Amino acid sequence: MTTKKEFLFAPETGTDKQCKENKVGFLPWKILSVEGDLSYQQALLHGLRGLVIQSRPVQILTVNSTEKAAEMLVKHEDIAVILLDAIMENDDSGIRLVDTIRNVQGNASVRIILLTEKPDSTSRKSVMEQYDIDEYWNKSEVQFELLITVLTAHIRTWESLRDLKQACLGLQMIVDAARGLNSLYDISSFTHTVLTEIGRVIDTTPQGIVCISKLKKSCSDDASLAVATVTAATEDSTNFIGLPFDKEIQEIFGKISSKALETQTHQFDEYHSALYFEGDNNLAEYFIILVQSKNPLSSYHINLLKVFGENISSGFTNISLINRLSQLAYQDPMLKIHNRNWLHREIKSMSKKNKGKSELLIFDVNHFTSRVLTFGEEHADELIKGLYNAIKEIFSDKYLISRIEIDTFAVICTKVDSPSESALKSLVSKPVVIHGVPHILELTIVRMNMNFLIDFPPEKVLYLGLSSLHIAREKSKSIIHYTPEYLEDIKSESMMMFDLRDAIKKGDLFVVIQPKINMTNMKVIGFEALLRWESENTNIPPSVFIPIAEKSGLITQLDSFVFTKSVEIANLFSDLGYDLPISFNTTCDDLKDPLYIGNIISTVENGLVDPSLLEIEITESQAMLDYDEINPILLQLRDIGIKISIDDFGTGYSSLAHITRLAATSIKIDRSFITNIETEESSYRVVDIIINLANRFGFSVIAEGIETKGQMETLLHHGCHIGQGYLFAKPMTLVTAIEWLKTQVT
Repeated sequence: MTTKKEFLFAPETGTDKQCKENKVGFLPWKILSVEGDLSYQQALLHGLRGLVIQSRPVQILTVNSTEKAAEMLVKHEDIAVILLDAIMENDDSGIRLVDTIRNVQGNASVRIILLTEKPDSTSRKSVMEQYDIDEYWNKSEVQFELLITVLTAHIRTWESLRDLKQACLGLQMIVDAARGLNSLYDISSFTHTVLTEIGRVIDTTPQGIVCISKLKKSCSDDASLAVATVTAATEDSTNFIGLPFDKEIQEIFGKISSKALETQTHQFDEYHSALYFEGDNNLAEYFIILVQSKNPLSSYHINLLKVFGENISSGFTNISLINRLSQLAYQDPMLKIHNRNWLHREIKSMSKKNKGKSELLIFDVNHFTSRVLTFGEEHADELIKGLYNAIKEIFSDKYLISRIEIDTFAVICTKVDSPSESALKSLVSKPVVIHGVPHILELTIVRMNMNFLIDFPPEKVLYLGLSSLHIAREKSKSIIHYTPEYLEDIKSESMMMFDLRDAIKKGDLFVVIQPKINMTNMKVIGFEALLRWESENTNIPPSVFIPIAEKSGLITQLDSFVFTKSVEIANLFSDLGYDLPISFNTTCDDLKDPLYIGNIISTVENGLVDPSLLEIEITESQAMLDYDEINPILLQLRDIGIKISIDDFGTGYSSLAHITRLAATSIKIDRSFITNIETEESSYRVVDIIINLANRFGFSVIAEGIETKGQMETLLHHGCHIGQGYLFAKPMTLVTAIEWLKTQVT
């Protein structure tokens, strides 16, 4: 490719900072090159270097992946044109980026020129029809003279769309300030202005109306006119606003409006004009401006109106798109109610006085994801609709419900009108009938006195509300009242998460081991590896930091550390003559992590440890959480010689069908049953059932949390021979354990 001498170039600026503004103070046009072929991109940069369009320099931004392109578009909202390589990481990467730009980022203004190396005219036609792309060129066809012409045209188009969009956004700010006007306010304001400008074009005060229709093009013209709605009118026709295209309007404009609809073009006669404009194709929307002049229209006036119509046509498209984007931004697509963005805006607009008088209520469905997996998405959608209707019943119509998460609703109301506690309790367990079958909602509800949150920004208010849902579940409460102390708890938890990350880096975490004892002869038969954290000479209990590790995604990193230490301990004991298996804890997330599982398998297969000296412990609830995925992984580990133990058995509500196929070698009775085995018949009976169940299916049984001889004797009486607990030994360091072993029977 070569450049032509007649191209206009600006002097080289040398730096990006200098390029941002030229000598006369004009900001540069921004063009984004998204190109997988670096040599082609360099050719583009060379050819377009120093280019000036309309007295303004051109700044070329470059990226080499669609992900970086999306980030660049967020960072630079004033990019006018994108030169997009159709094939980047994958064959459809370019097309998917177009979809992201138009439908996810909502950027309808930027002009997109698709470049490809595959000369396929059929593909070109299909892509141009299906996606909002402005040009589709083969790279081999693009000469720089043509490229400059195309860029110039599209920069002009982008500038027009940008200016109009800014005007429309200004109208949206008026809507926000006025709060209470409906969503057609933008269209109405724009079209009122258009009618005024038409009067200036034809040098008279016209009688006119603007109609909008959302009927598909396949419908007949009469039907389209019948459902069209008047959205704006001149002063002498304001009585038509909000009404359908009725007989009185048809008597004046019926013939010319029908012709405009039929031909989808502007139409004129001696006294009447019908200007036709396309709106959003996705909404099958069009606008028609009908104007009656007091004086006959001259050819000069008609030509002026045509030119005027061409200049404002993109305005209708853009306003239609902006209204659609606004609707998408503030409305839940399924229920057609307000969403989280709307609630955010609502809280932001509230005065301190109103906040002090208000309460925010949040309603969340328990176990929603499990219901989706169990019953399907259709069931879940019906459940959400049922919850919405149930919430509506306890609030007056003046309060608007917003859906802030897929399974969560919120309502702001005055404290005077807030539902009673009994009304909320009835909602918690309210049945919803789906396909003739009643289903209990099972909700968690948070009540937030906004007086506590007066100075908080909206996002923080919503964050505290959703965090309070987790607190409610941890406390096993269905209804919880937010208090300022919760914020301190959340802050403390967040600080602990950062401290935990720091502790991992600094090596403040360490492993202790607790022995397992054969209670019939008091021989040591193994150890369990337990993680400990000491911070500034303070021991932080696992019950505190393990849940935080799980929430923050650090748990697999911790469990990998414990596995490594368990291998080291098992090998050291073996070298000292003790063949004592070391058990270590794992989670569902661990087992689903290919790196974690791969590390265990490779350690065994490479002979770095005898697999018979390793035992994995996973809680019953974790093993059953995703049984169909987890059990095969446990089987794989068992098949290479690693023992599998089900921890905290009796607390996870296992299916008997799953237990019979469980890839386990042993089960551990949860300490909650052992603690009360001597005093509570229920614990006594549960332990008896677990032992019989284990014997039935060939599992060995381990009782944990044994602290008294009475507990040990009761367990021996029931046939449980292996125990673990403070009665035998507390968790100890490796050095202490080695010394302790010298005094024990092994």
